[in-house]
Amino acid sequence: MRVIQLNLNHCRAAQDLLAQTVRECGSDLAILSEPYKACDTRHWASDSTGKASLWACGSDPPKLCNIKAGNGYVRAKVGNLWTYSCYLAPSLLLDSFNRIIEEIVDDARSRTNVLIAGDYNAWAQEWGCQSTNARGRSLLEAFASLDLALLNEGTQQTFSRASGGSIIDLTFSSPSLSREARWQMANVYTGSDHEAILCTIGERLRPSRTYCRSKAYIEDTLDTRAIARCLESWHDTLDASANEAANLLATRMEEACDSSMRQRKPFTRHHEPIAWWTPEIARLRTMCMKARRAMQRARRTARLDSALEEYGSARKALKKAIRSSKRECFLKLCDSADKDPGAGPTSSWRRSSVQGARRQLNPTRSRP
Repeated sequence: MRVIQLNLNHCRAAQDLLAQTVRECGSDLAILSEPYKACDTRHWASDSTGKASLWACGSDPPKLCNIKAGNGYVRAKVGNLWTYSCYLAPSLLLDSFNRIIEEIVDDARSRTNVLIAGDYNAWAQEWGCQSTNARGRSLLEAFASLDLALLNEGTQQTFSRASGGSIIDLTFSSPSLSREARWQMANVYTGSDHEAILCTIGERLRPSRTYCRSKAYIEDTLDTRAIARCLESWHDTLDASANEAANLLATRMEEACDSSMRQRKPFTRHHEPIAWWTPEIARLRTMCMKARRAMQRARRTARLDSALEEYGSARKALKKAIRSSKRECFLKLCDSADKDPGAGPTSSWRRSSVQGARRQLNPTRSRP
């Protein structure tokens, strides 16, 4: 299963960019901290505070079962994997931090194939920090009783600002899963102060198909003479059984279609960009990534102020482009609703609802 882990820092642009990132990375599950907005769907689960979430994403999202919304964490079973998303704010007192960690440990103690990830705001030398604080010691002692393995690799900071950074986004798993797990930092601009983490762990939720992909044809390319010539040469086999005759007929029909029509090109909707994504937004995201790296390299130098200004301008341009593109897509949806020929009550209700939302979005725009 492909998992993406990210703290969205309660940023709207970060959550918008995440929708495109999961398509590009082919993610099945997103483990999120501090989302901007919780989605009210059956593919989304949040803790009691709304700051730790699980999102089953992809073209065929897995099902979230056995959901438990605790304080500071949410748990769900995804396939055969028990997944925990955690967010422990830096403002929590140490007693509250320990109480939440103990509750997670008690809940996960009797389970196998466990994945616990999130933003703990804890420091420890075991995952690359310069020192170990009280939170880090408590986290190590608690998870040692579960025999969990830390998947983090290297010393690259998962949280970064102009003043500095740290490694606070952690991923733990059962030893049986960690042997074949692959953990890496995503080289993509997230719109947040945190880096996106990609992890491939366990088995794929959807086993690969061994049979051939179903064929699809372009109907407008049908050559009736070619299909007629192909079928004229076929004769029924009287001594064949019903199943054999059916198989022969299916084979001949496939040959006739192949000779008389062009096939549609195979495609997958898993990596299809979201509706409002444009090449301009992709270019601006790349510029934001470059500007952020330049700002990080300029720390403690005279170039920091100018680098911060360039990064702020690039980020502002990206947010503006996203809002503008989403606005245009919504207005196009409104136009299509106006042209809908359906006259039923469902269509009328949908058309009036879209028109009401359109007026709130752009009250000055006139319509014929």
